[in-house]
Amino acid sequence: MHRPVLAFTMCLYTFGSTHAFAHVMKYPQINDEFQLFLSNDRKFARKRGDQSIRLSNAVKLQDAGLTSGTEGKLGSTKFKISIDKKINDIIRAVDYGVVCDGTTNDSAASARAIAAATGRTLVFPRGTCLVDTLYYAPSPQKPITIKGEGRGATIIRKFSASAASIIQLGKNPSTGPYYDIRLEGLTFDGLDKSVTSTAVLGYDLWRITFRDVEVRNAKVGIECNGCIYVYLDNILATLNETGLRFRQLVSSGHGNTPPNLIQVQASQLVRNSLLGIDFDDGALLSVRGSSVEYNGTIPGIVDSGGILAGQNLGRHNIGTHVPGLLVSESWFEGNLGEANIIQKSGRGAYRDNLFWSSPAETTYDFKITGGVYEISNNSMAAPSKQNVLNAAGVSAGNIIIGTSLSTLTVDREKTTIVRSQGQGARYRLDAQIIPNNHTALASWTTATFDPQALRSNANNLCVPSGFDRARVTAGLGWNYNGTGIRQISILKNGVEVSVTSMPGLGFNFQNVDSGLINVAGGDCFSVGLYQNSGKPLSVVTNQGDFFSLELLR
Repeated sequence: MHRPVLAFTMCLYTFGSTHAFAHVMKYPQINDEFQLFLSNDRKFARKRGDQSIRLSNAVKLQDAGLTSGTEGKLGSTKFKISIDKKINDIIRAVDYGVVCDGTTNDSAASARAIAAATGRTLVFPRGTCLVDTLYYAPSPQKPITIKGEGRGATIIRKFSASAASIIQLGKNPSTGPYYDIRLEGLTFDGLDKSVTSTAVLGYDLWRITFRDVEVRNAKVGIECNGCIYVYLDNILATLNETGLRFRQLVSSGHGNTPPNLIQVQASQLVRNSLLGIDFDDGALLSVRGSSVEYNGTIPGIVDSGGILAGQNLGRHNIGTHVPGLLVSESWFEGNLGEANIIQKSGRGAYRDNLFWSSPAETTYDFKITGGVYEISNNSMAAPSKQNVLNAAGVSAGNIIIGTSLSTLTVDREKTTIVRSQGQGARYRLDAQIIPNNHTALASWTTATFDPQALRSNANNLCVPSGFDRARVTAGLGWNYNGTGIRQISILKNGVEVSVTSMPGLGFNFQNVDSGLINVAGGDCFSVGLYQNSGKPLSVVTNQGDFFSLELLR
């Protein structure tokens, strides 16, 4: 929908004698909120008792209310803005004694600030704030936003190692859900993952948002029990035993509530010693556009690896209806343990992911022991490992489509394989150097699989007779150089059909996909490379490079 751009003009507005607003800038409507920016330095300060209250950057009209203040016009409608109300909605932790100097125990001061911020926004400063355990569970329930200067900039760390969490939101037994809690721009550091139980612990939270948050050095980074409508964006969960965990809330006060409608996007779940994500007894966990890397510590350890969908998931998404776990457009690399994805019940849907795991890492890419599943358009960078294992408890109605597989154990009466290994080829990259400002063809001579002998020379994979559609993909790394651009393209009979381009950013991994295209017997495909870094640049050969041709009749 088109959103109008509105221009506002505000008359001079003063507190006392000297503080004034000058102009209100033209600004678009964003998320159904109007934003007004302040005068020359975009800051306003006013003394209130013995506290200096500051408001930075923006005033939201919907929050300001229509009480007292300056009158202006929006079209022909008058409006009034209460600056007092907006200022009172922002609490600065430093005004309550929080210093965040890395040595002072800020627990008592932080607790005072949180209490004062009930229903408001609390801002922590840049630095390291040492605390014991913080709590937020007001009665009556009210929302809160707790913000820092950005993850890695504002760190809330345990003052000393103890079993308690860094911060607990809500309580158990719960008397009812806690709505609209938001954490943003913060790092929570549990100090010792063998002692601290949870970095962030939640009970009965509805509509909770984590954005630009890091959790580390705890047994569990973020654990949410009975949480619904959870949104995690740009999260880093690292150096914990388990990165994220979602469980049913068993509460004598508010009954049993499974976790539902959880979205993890653009996040990193890396180097957790047991699991990246542990999800059970709920429905609709979506992981999208995220990296799940180097979780687990020992190959083959049961219930360890990337993501675990537990044995109780199927209670809430029976049969082939609502997905219990949906993983899409994500990257799995270097995980140890049992599998990159373990599914014990419910419905799993796994689409458009890249699994970059060697046979020495997880035993399986997918280990599915219960429920039903759909695996579509995934790429396996190490097809010699066991890609898919399903066990006796898996129900009928599964499908594997458009996925590069070499080894799998499935019950063919329960699972439909639309495209299996054997209808195509996959090759590894040869070492080579690409001259500056020059286009060259990539060379591929190490076969991962090619049962139909589709390679005609070091550069080409060719379509045999009897096939009329194909999908061609390629991926490789460029050596370190931050200058110029890198370009990789797919050529059909020497003519470019798909290309991607990106700036030099040190080491670059780059891939390209033709999509599903029409072909005929005898058509040949190659991969073109171009770079203008200012000097010759090598492409990197490792387990993640690939050139694949998948065929359909």
